[in-house]
Order: sequence, then structure tokens, then C-alpha cells
Amino acid sequence: MKLNELKDMAIFVLEDDNSVMTSALDPDSDLDEENKEMNRELIEDHRKIINKLENDEELTKDDLILIQDANEIHVNDEINLNEHHEQAVKLEKKIKELLK
Repeated sequence: MKLNELKDMAIFVLEDDNSVMTSALDPDSDLDEENKEMNRELIEDHRKIINKLENDEELTKDDLILIQDANEIHVNDEINLNEHHEQAVKLEKKIKELLK
């Protein structure tokens, strides 16, 4: 399954989600070690998906679900604070189509 026309948005949402999770790994954060490890694993999964997208490789259903999860904050940003809402909605629709 591919997201050709929405590849840049998919990469953006994964990188954006990674930046939030990376900041939560800070030694001063309130996250316990178990949650920090989960963040590290998810960051690595996102990096693998980004690599697939950059190399125009096929995505798995699990890849699409992780992109969908990372995209959710942008879909819910109806006041468009980060100026990505419209693209996020398009990405959400495309992922739903691919997951059918």
C-alpha cells in the first residue's frame, strides 16, 4: 500500500510525533522508564516507516495505523494552528481507503 501523493505529509506527522516523544525522553520528564522505552520503540518504528516512504516502498497495515495515530493531532486541529489540518484530513481519508 502506498501514499504517493501524501508522502510528505505522512513523513511530517511521523517526524512531528517523534519530536514530541523525544522531548519526553528528557531525564527531567515525568515519564517512567517503561513509558520512555515505549517511546523509544515507537520512534524507531516511525523512523523505519519514514525510510520506507522515502524509498517508495510498500507500507504494511501496521505502518498505516501508526501514521494514522501520528496524524490524529493534526486532524483534530480544526482551528488549524499549525497550518496542516487540511492535509491531515486528506491523509486520514487516504489511509482509511487503504485500510479497507
